[in-house]
Amino acid sequence: MKIFRILKLYKDDERGVAAMEFALVSIAFLTVLFGIIQSSHMLWVYNGLRNATEVVSRQALTNEDLTETELEDMAKDTLREYMISADGLVLAQESVTQNGVEFNELTATYAYTPLIMLFMPESFNHLDFSVTVSRPLNWTDD
Repeated sequence: MKIFRILKLYKDDERGVAAMEFALVSIAFLTVLFGIIQSSHMLWVYNGLRNATEVVSRQALTNEDLTETELEDMAKDTLREYMISADGLVLAQESVTQNGVEFNELTATYAYTPLIMLFMPESFNHLDFSVTVSRPLNWTDD
């Protein structure tokens, strides 16, 4: 009986309801917010890597005297222009022939580390982005 009297005292008391609602909603809100931030950063890094690979591929096509080290330095400089750390960048260049057309194929691989690893599974702690750009060197009409 005493418990019912105590509960009756607090029956119409609405103090603290806003704090409880915020506590319940804020978890989902912050999770979505951090997910948007993380996804945006991943897209930013991928697009920066894609642009750096395109720029370096163009330079490699127009200036055949450039070494792979110089090309990698150019790619790192381009990534830095996007405010992206260039530590995880690896470039590989090779010549490929398909159907009588010789291509200069440049592959850039970037080791991406997520910004927010709090809610992410262990498998997402390290992602590799890879971009390949192929440009024709010469071709013949048969």
